[in-house]
Amino acid sequence: MPTESLSQFLEHVRAVIRLKHFSRTTEEVYLSRIRQFIQFHGRRYPNTLTAEHIRAYLTPGRRRRRGRLHPERRRQRTPVPLPGRA
Repeated sequence: MPTESLSQFLEHVRAVIRLKHFSRTTEEVYLSRIRQFIQFHGRRYPNTLTAEHIRAYLTPGRRRRRGRLHPERRRQRTPVPLPGRA
């Protein structure tokens, strides 16, 4: 996907998000996820991607291909048992 087309596409998405009065944080998160999705599939046009491409992007194995979690992050995600409960 050429850079001009990508920026035009993202500007269109941004305009729709603003039309719906979403917050700026939501707008940035949506645009970031869209960029990640497009990059994951080799910068192909979104209208050429199928449901299989979406499933491939959303599967848990996708994270493993990009690299493992940093050990500190892993510790943060480990649930801590409450005292007195087994």
